Amino acid sequence: MIELKNAVNEAKIKLGLSNSELSKLIGHSRNYISETLRIGASTEKQAEITGKIKEAVAVELVNRGVGMSCDDEQKQNVRMLNMEVAQLKQKHKCLHGEFEIAKRDKNFMKKKLQDKNLVINWLVASNVFFILFLAAKCAGWV
Repeated sequence: MIELKNAVNEAKIKLGLSNSELSKLIGHSRNYISETLRIGASTEKQAEITGKIKEAVAVELVNRGVGMSCDDEQKQNVRMLNMEVAQLKQKHKCLHGEFEIAKRDKNFMKKKLQDKNLVINWLVASNVFFILFLAAKCAGWV
């Protein structure tokens, strides 16, 4: 809860907003921040809210033209994250391609199986007809 309170206070100081305005900035009703601080929230929910607040503060500062100072380590972290995102996109693209190939192969095998089943059904039907014909001939009906 301390991290959430610190994020709220930092946002209020940097942006000069009230709890209500901050709640609206992160896309919630005006009482959201006040109620969350009063009632509390799970650790996961607090982390989610803290992340939303920090993101909203960064976006709002950029929109206001204030900008944020980045040292070399932060720039390097951003570059590393961008590289990881590019790698993940490439893996997704490869996996998607493999999935499409597997789906195509599945459909091909399904069609092939259907064709085999048609042939088997025809053979079974032909043999039944042939057996009935032979039985009828033996009985003297034909």
